[in-house]
Amino acid sequence: MTGVGARAWLPKSAFTREAVEGALSEPLQAWAARWFARATLGVARVDFSSEASIAPASNIRLTGSGVEVELTGIGKRHLLEAALDADLSNNVLTGPDRRLLDMFVRNVLEDLVSQFEKTFGPNIENDGNRVIARLALAGHDVLTLHVPEVSLIAVLKRSKHRENSPASTLVRRSAALRHTVLHAYGYLGSTEIGIAELEALGAGDVLVLDRALDENIDLRLTDGGTTFLRGRLCEDAGGYSIQL
Repeated sequence: MTGVGARAWLPKSAFTREAVEGALSEPLQAWAARWFARATLGVARVDFSSEASIAPASNIRLTGSGVEVELTGIGKRHLLEAALDADLSNNVLTGPDRRLLDMFVRNVLEDLVSQFEKTFGPNIENDGNRVIARLALAGHDVLTLHVPEVSLIAVLKRSKHRENSPASTLVRRSAALRHTVLHAYGYLGSTEIGIAELEALGAGDVLVLDRALDENIDLRLTDGGTTFLRGRLCEDAGGYSIQL
């Protein structure tokens, strides 16, 4: 539900075939799984309309919760063949046979409308703008869905949000910090002098530290920070190093 004076909206560019197919996939696949053992179902085409269409008298059309399902005569045959997993082209059907098959088809379509009610709610909002999705079953165009645009907006927005959100996987703190660059400081020792002595220092003067050269060296990550390791001073290739 939207607030007073506000309504859900997306630009027409958001209603691509791929986006509409994704939004319709849950109710369509749940419906197809119940009725078609081997035939695959998909969205073949997506159009838009703000006007009510008039179906030919030969077509079957069901309406429920703002969703309309339209089935042509040839579409009915393809739907029956997919549902019954049989080729009906060489079968001679009597009047009772045809009536029985028509009842079966109507049950299949009513189940599709019911599935949309379960997915989008029993009262789908309708502002007059519709997405017209033409469905293909086993490679044949079978039926047409007239779905209110507003009923798909929430699903399309959630899908877009997931696409724009960076993938986030929790990792151990040690792994997350593994490639962080740190500056380590080695402390030989310290001493205290006054300002006057500091000002009087010159080249060649010696400051006596509070630690002998053979004592441990403190290793810290910040100037004046806490010591996290200790080692000893070593000569290494003409320079000095700290052995931990």
